[in-house]
Amino acid sequence: MLSTPPARARRALRSLFAGAAAIATAAGLLVAAPAAPAEASFGGTPSWIGGKDLYETSALMSRQQAPSTSVYLTSGEAGGDALAAPPAANAAGAHLLMVRRDSVPPAIEQRLRELQPRFINIVGSRAVLSDRLWADVRRILPNVKIYRVGSNAGDRVDSALRLMFNIRNSGGVLDEVFVIGRNGYSDGLAAGNVAARIGGAIVPAMGDPAAWAQRVLPELRRARAVYFVGAGSVLPQSYFAALDAVLPGHIGMDRLAGPDRYATNAALIDRFVPGISARQGYLIAGNGHGDTVGASVLAARQDSVMLLSGRACHDHTAVPEQLDRLQVDRIVGIGTKFWIAESALRMRLCDGSAYRSQHGPDPSMPQLQPVETAPDTGWLQRRAGQMLGTFRGGTLSGGAGHHEVQLPANAYWGVLRATHAMVGSGDFTVTAHSSRTDLTEIVVADTGDAFDGSGLIAPIDMAYAPEWLEIDAEGPWTILAQDLRYAYSGGFHGTDSHVGLVGGDWGRTLVNEPRGSHLTVRQIGFWSGLGPTLQARPGESRSVALLQEPMVLQIVQDGAPDDGWALQLR
Repeated sequence: MLSTPPARARRALRSLFAGAAAIATAAGLLVAAPAAPAEASFGGTPSWIGGKDLYETSALMSRQQAPSTSVYLTSGEAGGDALAAPPAANAAGAHLLMVRRDSVPPAIEQRLRELQPRFINIVGSRAVLSDRLWADVRRILPNVKIYRVGSNAGDRVDSALRLMFNIRNSGGVLDEVFVIGRNGYSDGLAAGNVAARIGGAIVPAMGDPAAWAQRVLPELRRARAVYFVGAGSVLPQSYFAALDAVLPGHIGMDRLAGPDRYATNAALIDRFVPGISARQGYLIAGNGHGDTVGASVLAARQDSVMLLSGRACHDHTAVPEQLDRLQVDRIVGIGTKFWIAESALRMRLCDGSAYRSQHGPDPSMPQLQPVETAPDTGWLQRRAGQMLGTFRGGTLSGGAGHHEVQLPANAYWGVLRATHAMVGSGDFTVTAHSSRTDLTEIVVADTGDAFDGSGLIAPIDMAYAPEWLEIDAEGPWTILAQDLRYAYSGGFHGTDSHVGLVGGDWGRTLVNEPRGSHLTVRQIGFWSGLGPTLQARPGESRSVALLQEPMVLQIVQDGAPDDGWALQLR
């Protein structure tokens, strides 16, 4: 069952994956280990993206991304303002490049000439990035439009609040806000990648706590949840208490912290990144080296992750465990080998041992063949991926009989597109299984006709991650497993079962247009979890109010396919 976590004394404590995904996390976000654990899940030779200095590294990371008409410039000398920039840059599809206070370094000048952007956003006050820098940018790009993100004489809080405005202006949702300490540079780097991935924002805590809380309140009152990142030594509890005293009670508050910055980073990834579709992960030096801010944008743009690392080894297994859980194939270090050594990229532990994988694929079970996809998705599909996870899609075909197929890693939620040719009775069923429970989840069930539709991959009993599929077919079949970014959004109609996404405008209703099919429609809210189920029968029209949030609709058609069906949102 899906539910909102219980309220504390004055406010509901809400995590990013409140409801279904929260329970999937609580039940154990790690996929259960196969019988014989693999020796390692990190293949290939480690590699680096690193130049002779942080400016060259910044330009090299930019070259890993698609061209853009917009660029954010941040300081390579005073990095506090830069920590809040990755979410805004990612929301706008912009590049993030580092510059000096008064000038554009040669490596960045070359990259700007290559990009030829139309818009430049200078992050920070004149004390951080001066008018001389502005003039140097104008020299390089005479026709570019330049904006200062923040105020001429302000501080990094001003910059962060303006960056939040830019995120909204770029279509960001900003349900989650991450608060970082003034001296918590590494925690800020870790939070920046997560915030960029999920459309959140970063706000530093500085100055008098009560005055700070009043200052940020207008922007934070729009959020669903506020997370304080780091221990009390870098982010004092006084800021938490000051904001708790003024923030509306329906907005959740929580502190995310581990015994060190690496464990805090791993906890952020564990909580907010249910899965990735990328094949590589990025490690950056955990000592706060400044050339790694742009890695937050690079990783988010590629649907990858960025994690902090020790220079030569890992003090504990927190970071390797997250990379292993996400089944990353290749590790890329950001910065030169001086800042992060090959031994760290190979997951060497500081006690001299090497991390051993516990979550590799089961070699005894057929694997889906990976498919390379680059969807042109809208905000709703992107939000589904952010909230419910992404994974590497795969496809497989087969004939009549019984088959078992392993799902991709971290496929907690997804859409299974399937076809089945009618032979004999035409029976075709697909069920999902997990090694953590004897329960199963029906993904597709069709009897007596050909099937060409989709089914919902979901946590089994809304608690256990599905790990493999069992397929029983009377004739030839094909399946394509993809995450929910690939679910259709908009009007709904068809002749077979279907999975779709809808937005969350208050008061909209779902109306069945009877055409002869029996329909069962299950609603799953991104935040609230399992909603009411609509039963629609031939000859009648039923409607149900939708929740005020985006949601998944699982539409199961169990009538004659020639009748067809249609649903409208009103």
